[in-house]
Amino acid sequence: MNFSSLSVGSEKELAKNLLRVLCSGGRAEVLVLILNKWLTGDGSNKKAERKNWVRSLIDQSNVIVGTCSGGHDKVLKILLSHFPHVAWNMLFSVWPGGQRTAVITTLQVACQKGHVKVVDLILQESNKLERAECVSNKSDFVNTAGEKGFTAIISAVHQNHLL
Repeated sequence: MNFSSLSVGSEKELAKNLLRVLCSGGRAEVLVLILNKWLTGDGSNKKAERKNWVRSLIDQSNVIVGTCSGGHDKVLKILLSHFPHVAWNMLFSVWPGGQRTAVITTLQVACQKGHVKVVDLILQESNKLERAECVSNKSDFVNTAGEKGFTAIISAVHQNHLL
């Protein structure tokens, strides 16, 4: 692991892959070490640039949906504590085997899999955003239907997960 924050090209792709593996595998302790290395960098005064670089890695690699799918609440807490406005509440395309099968939200993924702690974290975060940004109606996020028409709650019921 001889790449640092602000890497580009193939090194940046390696960083995305590392982030995917750590987050989808629930490796919270190693994630903290890597984030600290990337965010502190070489000691130069490029703190904002490094933070934006890591945020772009998170958004571009879709690690949030992998984290939610795996039920890794500790990893999600770490990501949200460092990057509270990372793209956790958007629609993600699911591409298993190279074919898009669905468009889904992180809340739907967590509900489908029955990951109650992750669902709770997502709802707490949506409440924070509602207060910070004066969003008038949180139900828009909670009731967002994926491509197949399922909302998060319908997904949970369909999978026999009672929250």
